[in-house]
Amino acid sequence: MRRKSIYELWLYLIVLLLVSWLVLQILILVSKIALVLIISTTGIIISTVVPTLIIMIFIKTWKKLKAQEFNILFSLLLILSTAIFGISIGLFWLPTVNHSLALISLFVSSSLFMTIVLYPFINRRQLIAKYRISEQHLIKP
Repeated sequence: MRRKSIYELWLYLIVLLLVSWLVLQILILVSKIALVLIISTTGIIISTVVPTLIIMIFIKTWKKLKAQEFNILFSLLLILSTAIFGISIGLFWLPTVNHSLALISLFVSSSLFMTIVLYPFINRRQLIAKYRISEQHLIKP
């Protein structure tokens, strides 16, 4: 049996290190590809599921408001102002957005939202007050 020279041992060691490095690089590449696929698949799922859920919620809310005999314009304004208010809150928390503009849009959209939400109660109170005033002029039995 022949004894291996020192050069052959170094050659085996270098080849072993190169093969190990190559396998490691292939594993890193495969893991990067898998990660990109997972992230893109998750992004595709989110970008299709979230708008679908929003549309479903919009339709469900619209049907509920119509079933409760709300005015169509009021229903539409309520849904849109809620969406605008949510978008303004999201913009306010983004670090890249100018906070003064986001704060202004948040104030305007929240004012619109609160006006639309509180309008039926205020209107009902005004109608009751008008009825109470006109009740004095009714013929008493």
